Amino acid sequence: MGKAFGSAYGNEINWVQAGAAQNTWYEISDADMEDGELHLINHDGSGELTVIQAGYYLATYSVCLDDSDNNDHAEAGFYVDGAAVDAGQQHDETGRAGDHLAMSSTTILKLTAISTVAVCVRTIDATGPDFEVHHLNLTLTQAGWD
Repeated sequence: MGKAFGSAYGNEINWVQAGAAQNTWYEISDADMEDGELHLINHDGSGELTVIQAGYYLATYSVCLDDSDNNDHAEAGFYVDGAAVDAGQQHDETGRAGDHLAMSSTTILKLTAISTVAVCVRTIDATGPDFEVHHLNLTLTQAGWD
């Protein structure tokens, strides 16, 4: 059977979150996401991966985010079973409106069977920016069993 691995990617997707609320995580979900290689991991077609086997997974993401506000602090992270997790969070700050932010991270996630993993973004400022994601990559590779 071997260890599980899987990926999903989106090039030139057009995911938008208008008027992002402060400290609210938004799952990036877009029908233009494609399957990468999948083995014992399923992809829902919108950027969410579901693991079949419980275990420890090396998780990586990269996201290109446009932010409509000046000096806005944006964060990206892993969204596991419908909630953001602390492991793997990254942040960046725009210098001017419309800045293009590139964020990526790698971490180890302990996942149960049928756990879902996606990528999420938020602002920690009260400015209510519009976010646009054009590129997203998410990969899970089983590193071991619990």
